[in-house]
This record gives sequence, structure tokens and C-alpha cells, in this order.
Amino acid sequence: MKLWLVQFLLLGLCLINAQAAESEQRILEGTNVTIPCENEGEVTWSKLADRKREIILKVPPGETPVQPKPDPRYSVLSNLTLIIKDVSVSDSGVYYCNSTAVVKLNVVPLPALSETLSDDMRGSATRLSGGLFGVERVLFISLAALFLSSLQ
Repeated sequence: MKLWLVQFLLLGLCLINAQAAESEQRILEGTNVTIPCENEGEVTWSKLADRKREIILKVPPGETPVQPKPDPRYSVLSNLTLIIKDVSVSDSGVYYCNSTAVVKLNVVPLPALSETLSDDMRGSATRLSGGLFGVERVLFISLAALFLSSLQ
């Protein structure tokens, strides 16, 4: 009886450790992600999203990676680390290196930014939309307009 209980507890610990191997990452849309792989030999990277698992790329040993659906945003390093450039919300999901769930990726969308500059500052109303670069443009234009208006 005691042996059965010990085996049951050990099995439970193994399952907990197996689930803990998958980490969760929240990342902003438009950034790059690197996902490491601990395997050697042939590696298949895949993604599970909406209950559907799709192969991203296969890496035969010593050969060029093969992508069933070519996407230049995906690449792999010599150590089999997956790189995803310019991530979008559709990249959210669980990523697998072979059969091992490596990471659950949650891509957070950038808020759409809208700013209207006053007629006094710009001469006419201007609306800018975009991600972080939109903030930089609005700030630059606002500061430039304030500087120019202070010269008059």
C-alpha cells in the first residue's frame, strides 16, 4: 500500500514538472521573439492555436530549414532556437519543439493612437495614427510647433 502511494506521488510530481516546462510569455505586437529548443538532431517547430497544431518549420540535421508555408518572419539559429520577427496577435499560441511544449506566447496588441493637434500649433488639424512611432511623431510635431510658436 505504501509503495503504491509513493509511486502515485512521484508520478504526480513528474506531471507537475512536465507542465512547468511550458512557460508563458506576454510580448508586445511588432517585437521579435526567440524561443529556445533543448533538442538535438531533427527538430520540428509547431504552434497550437484554436485547437489546431500547425508545423512552422522542420530542421533536418545539418540542412536548411523547410517551411510548409514559407514566412520570412520565421527563422532558426544553429542551436535550433526559433526566431519570430515582427510578431502579431495571430502569432499567439503554444509553441512546440518536437513534442515538447516550450512556451505559451500571448501577443499583446499595441493600442491605436490618435492625436489631434490644435489649429494654433499646426495651422490646421492633423490626425496621426499608429503604434509607438505614432507617439514619437506626435511628440516631435508638438514640440516643434511649440518651439516655432515661441519664436513668433
